[in-house]
Amino acid sequence: MIENNDKISRHQLCTLLIINLFGTTSLTLPRYGAEAAGTDGWIAILGAVALACLFVFVITRLTKRFPDSTFVEFTEKIVTKPVAIAISLVLCGLLIVFSALELRMFGEIVKQTLLNRTPLGVITATMLLTVVYSARKGYECRARMAEIFIFLIFIPIIILILFAIPQVDLHNLGPIFTTSPKEVVTGSVQISMKFSVLILLLVGGSFLAKDQRKHVGRSVILAVILVGIVDILLFFLTMGSFGETGTVESLWPVMNLMQIIDIPILEIERQDALMMVFWILTEFTLINEYVFFAGIILQKIFRKRSHRKFLLPLVPVIFILSFIPPGVMETFAWMDAVYFWTGILFLLPIPLLLLLISKGRGLKEDGYDQSY
Repeated sequence: MIENNDKISRHQLCTLLIINLFGTTSLTLPRYGAEAAGTDGWIAILGAVALACLFVFVITRLTKRFPDSTFVEFTEKIVTKPVAIAISLVLCGLLIVFSALELRMFGEIVKQTLLNRTPLGVITATMLLTVVYSARKGYECRARMAEIFIFLIFIPIIILILFAIPQVDLHNLGPIFTTSPKEVVTGSVQISMKFSVLILLLVGGSFLAKDQRKHVGRSVILAVILVGIVDILLFFLTMGSFGETGTVESLWPVMNLMQIIDIPILEIERQDALMMVFWILTEFTLINEYVFFAGIILQKIFRKRSHRKFLLPLVPVIFILSFIPPGVMETFAWMDAVYFWTGILFLLPIPLLLLLISKGRGLKEDGYDQSY
C-alpha cells in the first residue's frame, strides 16, 4: 500500500460503496420504511433500491465517458466553466454539510451508548481530527482499510440476523399489501434519497485504475442490491420484533434490536455497544470520504497540486456546522432536508443532463469503455 496512491480497483470501489451505504441506511432505514408504508415498508425499500440502481446507471454512464477526469474537469468540458464551478461548489458544500451532520450523529449515538459522561464536543473533535488526518492520504489507502473493515462490519450483522430471527413475531409483519400504491411509490422516492452517498461516484470514478473500468456499472449495481437485501432483512427483523409502532417510534431500531437478542456464544453485557464499535468503522469511512472529496473538488476548482492544504481549514467549518442543530431530532430533520436536496440535484437530474449534453455533443475521452 502506497499512502499517496490514488488508483483503486473495481472491487475496492464496491467495498467502499457498500460500507458507505451501510453506514447511512442500516440503523434508520427500518424506521423510514415503517413510516412510509407500515408493514409494506419492505416494498418501499425495494422500490428505493430499484431507484438507486437507476441513479448508479446514469452516474456510471457519465463518469465512464471521462475516465481520466474528475467531476470538476469533465463538467467544464460539457458546460461552460462558470457553470461547472458553480455546480462543483454546490456539490462541495453538500459534502461538507454531510460531513458535519454525520459527525454530529456519530457523537450523539456514541455519547448515548458508550461515553455518556464524555462531552459531545470532545467526541466529535476527536473523530474529526482523526478523519482529517486520514483524508490527507491517497484514495487507495482508505480503499485498503475498507477491505479490512468490511469483514469486521458484516460478521456482527450476520450474527445479528441469525440470532434475531427467534425474536420475530410473524403477526407483527402483517397485514401486507394494504398500503396504497401511491403511498408506496412516494415512500420509495423518499427512501431513495437516503442513498445520496451515491454522489461520491461522481467524484470517485476517475480514481479507478485503467484495467478496472470494464463492467464497473454492473459491479456497483450489485453492491447496491447487496446492501438493499440486508436493509430489507433488517426491516423484517425490527418490524417483527417491535411491531409497526415500536419501529416508527425508535430513532435507531436496529440498535434496539441488538439490545434484546440473546447471543449465547458471547458473554457480553452490552451487545449494543459491540454493535456500536463496528458501526463506528462505517462512520469513520463515510465521513473520511466526504472530507476527502470536498478537498479534491476545492483542489480542482482552485487548480492546486494537492488537496491537503484545504483540509485543515475545513476542520472549524465542519465542527461549527455540526453543532448548529440544537438536538438529535433537529439533526435528523437537517439530514432529511440535505438528503432531499442532494437527491433532487445530484442523484439523477444533473448527472442525466450532463450525460445527455455530452452525448449530444459527442464528448468523450480516449479511455471510454462502452461496456456496462
